[in-house]
Amino acid sequence: DTTEAAPPQNAMTGRSSSQYQVPFDYGGDSLGAVSAPAIDKIVAEATAGKAVDIQLTARDSEQWSPQKRQDITNSRIRAVKDALVARGVQDSRISTTWSPSLSDSGITRDGSGYQIIATMAISTP
Repeated sequence: DTTEAAPPQNAMTGRSSSQYQVPFDYGGDSLGAVSAPAIDKIVAEATAGKAVDIQLTARDSEQWSPQKRQDITNSRIRAVKDALVARGVQDSRISTTWSPSLSDSGITRDGSGYQIIATMAISTP
């Protein structure tokens, strides 16, 4: 089943923030039922004034040309940011902390069958 959410892996230590993963379906750039629970938890933590680290994940079988990868990654980042803002998280608190450059050729594996496609953070207010 390709719609199962990956459990959080590689939690950052030494930070006072929570970390969540937002999974995307293969080739998809919109949030679906599989990502809704993570978005709900992220919003709850952020609206409580906490910092949150977010990893956007996708199946490790996704392999696109550099330009398509950048386009889909940007669309996914925008989908997460728009969902957070729509639920009351201030836009100014949300940042993209990493996404692959056009010259990146590898993937960042995370758990069985998944890769990290971008990271975001919500700062404290």
